[in-house]
Amino acid sequence: NLKSSSTTTPYDITTTIETIATNTMAPTKSNRRRNEQHSGTNNSSNQQPDQPSKISPIKSARTLGKGGPLSSFSLNGGKKKSNRIFTAGSTTGESHLWVKLPLHDQSAFIKPAQDDIQAKPELMTQFKISDFVPRCDPSDSSKLMSNGRTGNREGPFFEAIYLHENPQNNTATWRGKWGRNIARLLDQYGANFRYPATFEYKGDSTPTENDKAPLARFIVFDQVLRIMALSYNNFTLDDMMNDDTTVKAFFGEDGMDEARAAYARLNGAASSEDSDGTNPNGGNNNFTNMPGFEPLDD
Repeated sequence: NLKSSSTTTPYDITTTIETIATNTMAPTKSNRRRNEQHSGTNNSSNQQPDQPSKISPIKSARTLGKGGPLSSFSLNGGKKKSNRIFTAGSTTGESHLWVKLPLHDQSAFIKPAQDDIQAKPELMTQFKISDFVPRCDPSDSSKLMSNGRTGNREGPFFEAIYLHENPQNNTATWRGKWGRNIARLLDQYGANFRYPATFEYKGDSTPTENDKAPLARFIVFDQVLRIMALSYNNFTLDDMMNDDTTVKAFFGEDGMDEARAAYARLNGAASSEDSDGTNPNGGNNNFTNMPGFEPLDD
């Protein structure tokens, strides 16, 4: 019976905890002695200790509305949980940062902040953000990772990326400071969201023990090519994709063949459309003219 009763005692969590403790403890000698005296016998085998009345939250009067709207409820003592910020590093000198919802692996909503930061070069420089780029599906680096939403809210899961001029600076310690700085920045934006949000840096999650992972583990294939072109602008992409050391560094040893096959397909498709010789890196891969990526001092 889910109907509440006006004659019952309101639900009291302290009383309930005491009730549970009393009901689960074995009867003490003093309890048995009181029972025996009350019944006029010394035979305690047929006696039961006094049982306090149980209080059921279902039968108690609801206090809905006294604690605020349902949307304000969370599982951490009433305080709304923060969106979670994670970082990681790749072998070729890039730091990665992405933001998840408090309790799920979906991308947190930061689009207003992302758009405003991208429109302000001084913020990009100050907070060491080279660009925002789509992440790749962990099972297939050629596919975009979904932000986890549905309908017209579905889209890519973006991350912030920073290209270190000196790859040796790409350490977990550096990324920790970076993540905390960006959490503070996003907090300022989140306070003005339609639904105010807070952000907290949760740590570095580089997926290998040697502190780095191939760049292709984080972002989609065409973005990897873009960064290769920007990192070594004295070489063409054709030169780099024919160099084992370079391909291994960016795609990992187990991804070399797949990367070269994807590059061949990309070049073949582009070559059938472009024949005027204006593409310096072969095919349709003039990534160096794209905005957003510039060498930055660490």
